[in-house]
Amino acid sequence: MAAIRSSFDDQGLVELGAAERASGTKADRSVLVRSATDAQWIAVYDEACDENETVLRGLAEQLSAVGGAAVGVLVHDSDILQLCLYEGGQLVDQFETRPDNSMDSLASTGDAASLRRIAVGGHPERWRNLIVGPAGPEDLQTCWDQNSIFAEHVLADVARLLGWDVPLSTVGFTYLDRGVGPFDSKAFARLSFRGIPSIAADLRGTGAPVLVRMPWQPELHMVVGETFGLFGVTFQNTGGTG
Repeated sequence: MAAIRSSFDDQGLVELGAAERASGTKADRSVLVRSATDAQWIAVYDEACDENETVLRGLAEQLSAVGGAAVGVLVHDSDILQLCLYEGGQLVDQFETRPDNSMDSLASTGDAASLRRIAVGGHPERWRNLIVGPAGPEDLQTCWDQNSIFAEHVLADVARLLGWDVPLSTVGFTYLDRGVGPFDSKAFARLSFRGIPSIAADLRGTGAPVLVRMPWQPELHMVVGETFGLFGVTFQNTGGTG
């Protein structure tokens, strides 16, 4: 909890006090945390992590610095599962189902595509200390290699190997907050934050357009001299309309 508060403080967010929460002050960003009890893992749901890989990775990195290990989990429309393992604040491994079907891979060919497949192919041996029971890295590899239509099915099998609560592992902040599924969001610890007004924010909306790439889009890795076909990118205008 202290790590989350420290991280948000660094981002310029202020936690709502009891009086603000009682008065109904709307939070700009919230986090739900499942108490550890006797479990090895703590489930953390940052509102900004839903479909935002950049924020998710940042949170996993920060939590691993105090918790020893943290895994970021992201499912895209039931099609693609992404896992990133951090230990001691460092990225240890990453895995992605169907790496050839992502926009990043579709936009790349040849050596660049091969390098990306290797990068997100996963290395089960690096997860050995996290696997519970008699299972081993080979079981994790088998799980990753399954040809399942739904990414949630792969995630559920990974959860069992790592000793995660399956329902907790396959739900996100949005659904928890809405009360969808077997969980009551009131059973989670909630941290709520508001942004700090800034001079920069007041100046937005004037002058020339300032286009910023939206954070959930993948990076495009290319090799010099390589050609590519399909490519798309979305920008947000943080400037004016001039």
